[in-house]
Amino acid sequence: MSPRTRRSFAFGAAFVLAASALTAAPVAAQEESSLIYAIDGEISYLSNANSDVPSAEAVQWLYNGLFMYDDTLTPVPDLAAGPWQISEDGLTWTIQIKDNAYFQPTGEQLTAQDVVFTYQLANSANCRFNPDTCLGFVTITPEGATEPVNVLQDVKAIDDFTVEFTLAVAQLAWWDGAGWAVEPGAVRVLIGSSSDDIRLQGEVVIVGTDCA
Repeated sequence: MSPRTRRSFAFGAAFVLAASALTAAPVAAQEESSLIYAIDGEISYLSNANSDVPSAEAVQWLYNGLFMYDDTLTPVPDLAAGPWQISEDGLTWTIQIKDNAYFQPTGEQLTAQDVVFTYQLANSANCRFNPDTCLGFVTITPEGATEPVNVLQDVKAIDDFTVEFTLAVAQLAWWDGAGWAVEPGAVRVLIGSSSDDIRLQGEVVIVGTDCA
């Protein structure tokens, strides 16, 4: 197994690129301490690929995410160095990661390539993570197309600590009664638990109308 394979990091619970949650890798070493936690079953293995409840409960204590939820269930940076940046068309999301996060117990530094590697695994049709966090099954079929496309079109490292995610333009389509359409113009994006509880908001400008 290559070092890069070993350095994939688990998915946590607060990334907003897709409808599911994402990411993780242990942060810089801190003071040693103990945690006693009762689990009502056998743990299978402590990896991203856990598919049973006892293992999932144990893994939640071992990894960090790019983002996490605060006490109000608002996404806040964890391994990310700050908020995500969204392009004008709403399809490209850029995230800076912290430069002081390290894998334990090896002490190897977390880099953008580790993030890319993990998302590429999750976005693959052969994803072996917990099915809840596999992105290869999160697809949309554009109007007139015969094959679905991944909502997450691409993920790449811009530099050692910057990751860029690209979404499919079809993700911005809406049903106009006759088919899926993508209309140009400004779109207000609201994120929250309901229309009465908006916690994040912003505006993206859609350019182009091709849904394919």
